[in-house]
Amino acid sequence: MRYAGMMLMVVMDYSNLVSFDLNTVEYTISTRVVRDTEFKAIETIYVHFPTHIIERDRHGVRMLFLQTGNLGAFDFQVLLLNCVSGLGLLAVATVIVDILATMILPQRNIYYKYKYDETFGFSDYREGKIQPQEDQTIAHKFRPKRPRLNRPPSEIYGSVPIVMNDEKENPIDIEEVQE
Repeated sequence: MRYAGMMLMVVMDYSNLVSFDLNTVEYTISTRVVRDTEFKAIETIYVHFPTHIIERDRHGVRMLFLQTGNLGAFDFQVLLLNCVSGLGLLAVATVIVDILATMILPQRNIYYKYKYDETFGFSDYREGKIQPQEDQTIAHKFRPKRPRLNRPPSEIYGSVPIVMNDEKENPIDIEEVQE
């Protein structure tokens, strides 16, 4: 080592991510020997040019300093910008999915009927010609009837029975419900 020299790397790592306070910075310092390296410096000194020249061949320890780390501070403006950007991207994705579902896909007519409720004309309502009824939407007519169970599924399918009331002996009641 005395003849070849060596390179020593000093790594300083800074961080304030625990407190986000710029006045409270934690750091760690670690050193490493860089393998298979030498440090040699040759210096030529001209005392009286061309007759008297001194050449110094130096070997030693070369220290390299590397600073790394994460320093951060909370910024409300950046938070607001990221939230608004995310909501904007969500709106664009919604529009793209709506266009695909209602105009391009093979079942677009069905998707359109479930997405949009077509109602009566409001000009007729304002003029008093018609009174609004709950079943006047077109999509309401296309929705399928689903069975509604009057008792919890655990009682019907025999898993852990839960007694909701005292009517243990009643058969399963299913009624057709229009939603």
